[in-house]
Amino acid sequence: MNFWQLVRNSQLAPLLRLRWTGQFTDGLFQSSLASFILFSPERQATAMAAATAFAVVLLPYSFIGPFVGTVLDRFSRQRAVALANATRALTLIFIAFVVFQGGSGVTLTALVLVAFGVNRLILAGLSAGIPLVSPPNALIASNALAVTGGSVCVVLGGGFGLLLRKVTDTFIAADNADGFLI
Repeated sequence: MNFWQLVRNSQLAPLLRLRWTGQFTDGLFQSSLASFILFSPERQATAMAAATAFAVVLLPYSFIGPFVGTVLDRFSRQRAVALANATRALTLIFIAFVVFQGGSGVTLTALVLVAFGVNRLILAGLSAGIPLVSPPNALIASNALAVTGGSVCVVLGGGFGLLLRKVTDTFIAADNADGFLI
């Protein structure tokens, strides 16, 4: 099957839309978070702060990643992804509030860690659903399309976040702009 056939597949298309829109918003979130933590003149990020920020981003893949499969095997994947999406949305609201207030430190780090960990669960759940909705002869292509398209969407979301940040900079304070974008 070619790209257009896979994208129009009635069973695979909703899963791809969900994954790609989620990853687009993840790119938007990451760009606004980077703007707040690393590129804010008020915070004057140090090398240690940058290393900590990258560790927080990668930690869920190391600590939560190995257990995600067990969770997805024990519970309904649809329910797990829906609950994880709701949890992530709630967590992002709290993060936006903390950022809007100009807060940082342990509270922000813990909330970001939860958001990235839950996002890891969402992506794993959606990946686990691909074999159930993909035509058997196109499973490899479907997996490649989901992951590659997701990576592209993260980059596009990050770029869109930078563009929105540039626009909001003109009429909103820096911390408020980052909180608004989150």
